[in-house]
Amino acid sequence: MTDRERIFEYVRNNYGVTEDYPFPTDPGIPVMRHQDTGKWFAIIMEIPKKRLGLDEEGITDIMNLRIKDPVFFDFLVSQKGYFPGYHMNHNNWISVMLDGTVSFEKICHLIDKSFEATDKKKKIKKSENTDVKTIDRFVAFDVETPNRYNNRMSAIGITVIENGKITDEFYTMVDPETSFDYFNTQLTGLDEDTVRYSPTFPEIWPRLESYFSRGLIVAHNAVFDLSVIKHCLKDYGICWRPYVRYICTVQTGRAFLPGIGHKLNEMCDYYGIELNHHVASSDSRACAKILLKYIEGGADVKNYIRTYKLTDGN
Repeated sequence: MTDRERIFEYVRNNYGVTEDYPFPTDPGIPVMRHQDTGKWFAIIMEIPKKRLGLDEEGITDIMNLRIKDPVFFDFLVSQKGYFPGYHMNHNNWISVMLDGTVSFEKICHLIDKSFEATDKKKKIKKSENTDVKTIDRFVAFDVETPNRYNNRMSAIGITVIENGKITDEFYTMVDPETSFDYFNTQLTGLDEDTVRYSPTFPEIWPRLESYFSRGLIVAHNAVFDLSVIKHCLKDYGICWRPYVRYICTVQTGRAFLPGIGHKLNEMCDYYGIELNHHVASSDSRACAKILLKYIEGGADVKNYIRTYKLTDGN
């Protein structure tokens, strides 16, 4: 998959936006824009390196992105691979080289910043915004933890939704390399002996990352599950991305179905969904099915997309 294709996939999965090619005289220039206003938040061009002020021959792909924070803008253009916006406003647009100089994770972070910087925050009624199917891949997940500190996982379940259907599931126990509390063992049925020969988080992370990077993340009480991921990444020294976009099926449920309980078991009882509670595979599948029920009921879940910070940096 080329850098362009990875970027297109990221934008489609996280924003429901498909690139378009508006320039008849330059048909190879893709633009990504807000669906409600048509305002650009990203554009990719192929240009000679010398036009960036580089003393090099050859051509390169660049991506123009808007950066609202002037301090962050100044920091970026002082780094390798970043330039004041080519054919854009030099004060608040940057050009990022797509030649591997800047990591894909940082590019995704900057796409998110550009999307936010160009968002008019237009209020849209639910009846006017029924376009949720343009986000065609959701990745629901659930973690179980070994003790009260909730900074390691003992199991994780993942359920993938594509085009309105569950298409893939993954489950593994995880060796947390720490002790188990009695309460957690009674809750999940997992202890040191149960997970003894299971992979550690660093061993299973490449598999998890392949899921998380290819869809919009969903979880029930998502901040808890994402905090466990954040702690594991930090404690094992694994660099991924600065933040992720997600949907919480608890918060969505409180807005979409007020007046009822929104715990996982309560939502499963409400919708008639089978649940083996505190088993990560069952919990992630239930979360995915709850999301599908929301969508079937007319909820525009794009209105409930939030951002979770995974690092303490910009």
